[in-house]
Amino acid sequence: MSGCRVAILAVASLPVIACDHSPRTDVGDAIDAAPAEPADATVAFRFVDATASAGLAGIVTTSGADPSTAIVEVKGVGLGLIDGDGDGDLDLVVPNGATLASPHAGPGARYLRNLAVETGRLAFEDATAGSGLEAHRDWSFGVAVGDVNDDGHEDLVVGTLGSDRLWLGRGDGRFEDATDAWGIGDEPGWTSSVGLGDLDGDGDLDLVAVGYLDLDPAAPPATSTFRGIEVLSGPRGLEPRADRWYENDGDRFVRRAVEAPARYGLNLVIADLDGDGRQDVLVGNDSHPNQFFRNLGDWRFQDEAVRTGLATNREGDAQATMGMAIGDVDDDGTPDVFSTNFSSDTNTLHANRDGWFDDRTRPLGLAEGSRPLLGWACEFVDLEHDGDEDLVVVNGHVYPQATIETMDSAATQPPAVWRREGDRFRFVDPTDDANAALVVANPWLVEPHRDRSAVFADLDLDGDVDIVVAEHNGPLRLLENRHVPDARGGDDWIVVRPVPAIGAEVVVQDEHQPRRRWIRGGGPFQSNASPEAHLGLTVTHEGPVPIEVRWPDGTVRRTAALPGERIVVRRRDR
Repeated sequence: MSGCRVAILAVASLPVIACDHSPRTDVGDAIDAAPAEPADATVAFRFVDATASAGLAGIVTTSGADPSTAIVEVKGVGLGLIDGDGDGDLDLVVPNGATLASPHAGPGARYLRNLAVETGRLAFEDATAGSGLEAHRDWSFGVAVGDVNDDGHEDLVVGTLGSDRLWLGRGDGRFEDATDAWGIGDEPGWTSSVGLGDLDGDGDLDLVAVGYLDLDPAAPPATSTFRGIEVLSGPRGLEPRADRWYENDGDRFVRRAVEAPARYGLNLVIADLDGDGRQDVLVGNDSHPNQFFRNLGDWRFQDEAVRTGLATNREGDAQATMGMAIGDVDDDGTPDVFSTNFSSDTNTLHANRDGWFDDRTRPLGLAEGSRPLLGWACEFVDLEHDGDEDLVVVNGHVYPQATIETMDSAATQPPAVWRREGDRFRFVDPTDDANAALVVANPWLVEPHRDRSAVFADLDLDGDVDIVVAEHNGPLRLLENRHVPDARGGDDWIVVRPVPAIGAEVVVQDEHQPRRRWIRGGGPFQSNASPEAHLGLTVTHEGPVPIEVRWPDGTVRRTAALPGERIVVRRRDR
């Protein structure tokens, strides 16, 4: 691997910006020198478990009792990707959960500082003490990250079983609880996911908090039956909780009324899904049809999920939408939507056909392999650095009693990968002899867990995407990507970090084929998406590669970067 270069673009008011290709630090050289296992270029991708070596061993999530007896215990906890200390690499926040007996006195949040810049390798330290986040002990679920007060530092929003929390970042690894000052603790209850996005095009970040159930932790619902087996109850038959929308007023979030029935919400995507320049909101619901709130401007939203095909799958069935990801799977320049679902059902790919979202799950090969799995966090990731994006899903059942014999689905399940091959995806079936070498290089593909949330980002600054997974009532796992460039030699990637990131569309011109990435509000599941756009390159570029970044307020910046370069593109000078 060659050295990673970093360039920061302090954008002026020019339509085309010169790119400074001089390195900001010697991070890449330090990473080159770090000891590593021998690389194998004969397999399409290779991840190694770096949990212990990176300092994350012993970080365990709490989500109620084990085994779970109530629905509030089975969703797990989210993860936050945040540059909390302003050094350019992405730290981790684990807000953590609690128990029914003490829903506001859990083991507490953890702030895990990334030391890639300082050490030149994949390493974290527990920097919770003194960060302010040691005071966060509420049962937590969703996480959103963004600069809500426009001071240049990333902030943290956490959805809880109680009052949602806003932690304003100070840029030095410390956070201040601004919940009351910003007005988001106004309606305690169960918030499953939170998302930030510029919904009114004024340049700041507004907030959507997705509700799941109205539930009293002191009186969880009685049990139910599933396939003749006694299991925990819900969500059907229980009272759904309405979503809440907030406008950023500069120094406070102000509630806005958006007309919509309450449903069992679990996740959301905030992005311009219809290409009109305004950020839309897609809410993924459990056992209810999804809601697609098309942004009409001036804080007017209209649910067009049924009309556009996003409400249900092709058969018209409402699914148990949990994980959500967006990517351009058909290279037509529009964002397509993938979602994960319950076992004995397929995950779903809605291809964007100029405003109509067509369920193309089976034709694109994404039904294969998914029915025995209960999917959670998911993301499109270019594992092979071939320009298009593959798909990664983490899995695990909600019922501790689940077995293949009784429910056609096991309680613990391995992650799943679908490789993009031409116009379709192919499931990486670990039992297929054709995948034997790939499984040997990636033993995590056959290791069963009860996974829930995950985040996907280049944590060690080496130009490929690493994965952190949070297991339900279990430990974090860090899967380090050991990508090896193919026989072309040289660097085969570019990483672009827009500032601000949320809502930005990044377009990289690769071999006359524009490659697009949308940095969305919301995330893989109860977690935020990476604030960076990672792009593999299909050919050897002799010179700079053209890049364009668009923001929801209409700002467009154009620049270029060399292969193997990380660049920061700012919407405006600070």
